[in-house]
Amino acid sequence: RSPFTETLTKLANTMKINLLTAVVAAAGIAVSVAQGDIGDIQRNLGISKPNTSCTGYKACESAANNGGTVTMGAYSCTSNQSCKNLANKGTATLANNACTGYKSCDDAGKEGGTATIGPYACTQSNSCNNLAYKGTATLAKKSCTGSKSCEDAAKNGGKFTVGEESCTQQQSCDEAGRDNGDATIGYKSCTGSKSCFDLGEKGKAIVGEQSCTQSESCKEAGKDNGDATIGEKSCTQSRSCFDLGEKGKAIVGNGSCTGNESCKQAGDEGDITIGDNSCTGGRACKDLDKATIVIGNNSCTCYECCKCLDDGDIIPDNSCTQSGECCSGSSRKGAYLSALKATAAASAVTWTTFAERTSSGTFTTSYSGAAIAEHMNQDPNRIIHRHCSTCTASTHKDIYYKRITSVPAQSAFTGHATDFVNLFTDNWMTTPSNVLNTDFKLYSTYDDAINDVNGWTYCNYDDPTVGFPRDCGPNGKIDYQWIKSTAGTWVMEVEGTPRKSESGGLGPTSPSYVGCYKDTSTRAIAHGWNGQRDDTLTIEKCVAQCTSLGFAYAGVQNGYACFCDNTGYDMYGASSSCNAPCTGDSSQICGGPWANSVYSTGNGGGTGGDPHFTTWNNDHFEYHGQCDLALVKDAEFAEGLGLDIHIRTKVVRYWSYIK
Repeated sequence: RSPFTETLTKLANTMKINLLTAVVAAAGIAVSVAQGDIGDIQRNLGISKPNTSCTGYKACESAANNGGTVTMGAYSCTSNQSCKNLANKGTATLANNACTGYKSCDDAGKEGGTATIGPYACTQSNSCNNLAYKGTATLAKKSCTGSKSCEDAAKNGGKFTVGEESCTQQQSCDEAGRDNGDATIGYKSCTGSKSCFDLGEKGKAIVGEQSCTQSESCKEAGKDNGDATIGEKSCTQSRSCFDLGEKGKAIVGNGSCTGNESCKQAGDEGDITIGDNSCTGGRACKDLDKATIVIGNNSCTCYECCKCLDDGDIIPDNSCTQSGECCSGSSRKGAYLSALKATAAASAVTWTTFAERTSSGTFTTSYSGAAIAEHMNQDPNRIIHRHCSTCTASTHKDIYYKRITSVPAQSAFTGHATDFVNLFTDNWMTTPSNVLNTDFKLYSTYDDAINDVNGWTYCNYDDPTVGFPRDCGPNGKIDYQWIKSTAGTWVMEVEGTPRKSESGGLGPTSPSYVGCYKDTSTRAIAHGWNGQRDDTLTIEKCVAQCTSLGFAYAGVQNGYACFCDNTGYDMYGASSSCNAPCTGDSSQICGGPWANSVYSTGNGGGTGGDPHFTTWNNDHFEYHGQCDLALVKDAEFAEGLGLDIHIRTKVVRYWSYIK
């Protein structure tokens, strides 16, 4: 009847075994027998619990520790830190809907242990964190759905397997299978922002089809000598699969890498294989250098995607079909010729925010409606982009508005929409001149807008205080995806850089991109170039040179030449041939063969309006056309050197200025 024998008797009765078996089972277990702590003995043996167990705070913590075994029914481990350290160095088997509390099942199956959990598990923030660290973890479908859930699972040589539709929240399955571990994840997984980030780093990662579909999901997966295999229709959002398989090996299925900058730098210093119909998002698969690259059919069809390829890389026909020098080697099977014929924008896309509402509720506008309207009427592409973080429809996260007709003058905005900016931010109206496929078109991607494909077919308007795009949709009405100055988190931006003047309109007061224009041997921009190739040319360098010489415009041509002038840059019309990288910065575009990328220096070169001046006698003159006025002419001035001063005004498009 000592405390020790009483404890063993209780244990024997609980487990329905004889006293001798209990003695043998307890031998060597480090417990405080003086206290008669049956709980400690139980934790180090084996436990079998029914459904809805371990539901309290830290309930079942460290159960079946140090080589023990635990089996639990459904809906268990549902509270804060319940089942933490479960089956450390042992074996844990849990049924469905388990580990649903904050940090529940944290460290379960750690240090060489094994954790097997049913579907719908690890659903809360940090649940199943460090699961099967150095051990083995197997989870059924729709698991690891909480923020940072399953983070570091099967790390350091462990093995991590999760069923389909898992790792769906921000940073879920982050670094799973890292450091020589293995991670296998089912289809439609890694769909949360930064989910599966660093998956299988220095180890092995396999992800099923239709996965890695959110921003930065699967980024750096299989990094540092790891292997990453990702199924079809994956890596579809901005920067998803970025740095995939760096210094390792990456295999991506068909129809993948379709998000902006998706798969960028993938396989850097490693090997990468990408399936058919892939690398179609802006700059997708860019910088795949220092690696062995194999890309499938009909791929690399976006601006600057795959911009990196060398001779020896395998690119089939119908690939590298857009501009941005995605292919230039002789092994390209004629793809370079296709790139030269591309219709996509030839210069790097620059976006300027003109209105936004932050997550804190702050609404700001950076440009007047008149400034954006005038810029849209002059820009060659005339595209506005809306990004909406709070919009729930995937089709409405990013929308591209492309103007067909000229934007009406400010005087035309006499209704609910007070100006062109207000038309988007608060009052999406049909007037003035704002009708789908008559005055503008809508697209889901920038490439679609440039190539005029896959345009939206439905739009409605005229609901005061409801902003862009009301219920417009790709193929029909989609509700509640509009914005306004008092709701949502969103950004409105215009392609190019509008220029502000004191009146809120446009004026040459700061360096900005003007456009791409043709040139001939009779130069449109005639000054500045010394006839020598500049192997360190950048846009900034040319603009600075022309600014210092007092010129209003700088033009870079064919990658290596810089020209300056105050007028005439557009005398031969617009060009689509600005596609040559600058010799000093290959990420910039410096014109093309007989084509100038033109920038305003901010030096002025005009008055910002129709020329006018006042004489010493207070006579006032204005000029609204093209003429040549002799102000002073004196052949005898300065002992015969002579003096001849003229003002010449010139008409360009819709304005005139002093030349």
